Amino acid sequence: MEFSIMTDTPFLEVRGLKKSFADNHVLTDINLSVAEGQSMVLIGTSGSGKTLLLKCLLGLVPMDAGEVLIQGEDTARLRGDDRDAFIARTGMLFQRSGLFDSLTTWENIAFRTLQAGNADIDKLKSAAIDKLVMVGLDPHVADLSPAELSGGMQKRVGIARAIFGNPEFLLLDEPTAGLDPIMSNVINDLVLDLVRELDCTAISIDSDMAGAERLGDRVAMLHDGKVIWDGPADKMTKSENKFVDQFVHSRAEGPIDMPVVAS
Repeated sequence: MEFSIMTDTPFLEVRGLKKSFADNHVLTDINLSVAEGQSMVLIGTSGSGKTLLLKCLLGLVPMDAGEVLIQGEDTARLRGDDRDAFIARTGMLFQRSGLFDSLTTWENIAFRTLQAGNADIDKLKSAAIDKLVMVGLDPHVADLSPAELSGGMQKRVGIARAIFGNPEFLLLDEPTAGLDPIMSNVINDLVLDLVRELDCTAISIDSDMAGAERLGDRVAMLHDGKVIWDGPADKMTKSENKFVDQFVHSRAEGPIDMPVVAS
């Protein structure tokens, strides 16, 4: 059964979004609504299309059908300066942070503005250091290379880059992937604090159910190309949806087909 909660004043509305690759129909009918200032977490099995959905929301991958409305504006119709203005309002954290090895930490954080040219380098570095401090890192980290940072520090730098332009819309792909449980909690709390401090709307992907409940105001589960459940994060473990129940409790048996492992 498909289920979706629609808010009264959504920041984001996704209507009938579809995306296929030849005969592989990944997103078949995505309908989703996220209120302004809300933190939404996407969950689902590997290959369910969570990362692809984020890319479609940003326009990095063109959708086959449907609408993505930001504050009522159809983003697929944006061109030129309007498109650039929309991108400037967004921030993205990639699953593996996506830092450039050839750049220093502060250059990674300010990468988008540096590429635009004609920037005041001193002011830009100072602004990048401010974001480093916001994510709990010491200013001296600004001159280090990504190779000199731990996994947790790299993740924080990735978040600092995502929030560099004080975005209204923040997209986070597995913000705690590869981190230990303690650091995962630290990062989840940091992200949630930043969402509140920046007053932005966030959509995250999280494979850790404890993290999803900690990070999200709401949780939406993708399965078979659709949103099959959408509700408050604290109701996720008691959703009474058989697919959600199997997934969040890691049950081997249930309606979700699990791959057979040869003995």
